[in-house]
Amino acid sequence: MAKILLACVTDILAYMAKTHNMLPDNHFSCRPSRTTMDSLHFITKYIKDAWRKGKVVSALFLDIKSAFPSMMLGQLLCNLRMRGILASTWSGSNKNKSRTTTLSFNSYASESVTLLRGIDQGCLLSGIFYNTDLIDICGLEDNKTAVTFIDDTLLLVHSKTLSEANGKVKSMMKWPDRGLEWVHSHPCSLTMDKCDIMGLTRRREHNLAKRPPTKPTQRHPLALRGTQIPVFKTHKFLGMLIDQELHWKEHVNYVLCKE
Repeated sequence: MAKILLACVTDILAYMAKTHNMLPDNHFSCRPSRTTMDSLHFITKYIKDAWRKGKVVSALFLDIKSAFPSMMLGQLLCNLRMRGILASTWSGSNKNKSRTTTLSFNSYASESVTLLRGIDQGCLLSGIFYNTDLIDICGLEDNKTAVTFIDDTLLLVHSKTLSEANGKVKSMMKWPDRGLEWVHSHPCSLTMDKCDIMGLTRRREHNLAKRPPTKPTQRHPLALRGTQIPVFKTHKFLGMLIDQELHWKEHVNYVLCKE
């Protein structure tokens, strides 16, 4: 019976989010018409629209560590109220009270530990709740966007040159109450070794070695709070290998090798 009730509440919240534009269109997963393929089509369209205008695109791939266990229930309820959802809508709003867990293995059992944060990852409501909590991680402008799919986040910026685009990506991460400040204000962290920067363009420049006569435009790493974010030619995002020129050859080869 509890699962049926949670499914009904989830459907109601998804309907409210779509009808009243409670969540941005660039937030995917756990909602109708917000699947993995929808997010990849969104990314591809943004990049190719920029190319048609003679621009290049910088993409910063972020990975948020401990997405569901790090959520503060008080902050979650505040975010829901700000979007017009009463706390009583979620019957589990009192889960922040008297929640404990015990670690057990072999014949050992630890003492009960009180849980002060986190939501159930298997709960049907967890996905849309996390999208509500994630809404403030990135601010958006005309030439900037972000794609979020649970704990996988992608920042996209187009500009005339890759250096300019990298600078704009860096500024997105430094906006007040956004980016890095959002991470520090929440009990979660970025997995820096999984963060990559990619320059998306098919532009070529003169090759001094002359063979071949041209080579891909040089890409540059991104320095972020003392950490060097490396440049990658390909990155696996939502199960797809995205390459810097959107030829998809690496992903095709990856799929063929698995067969």
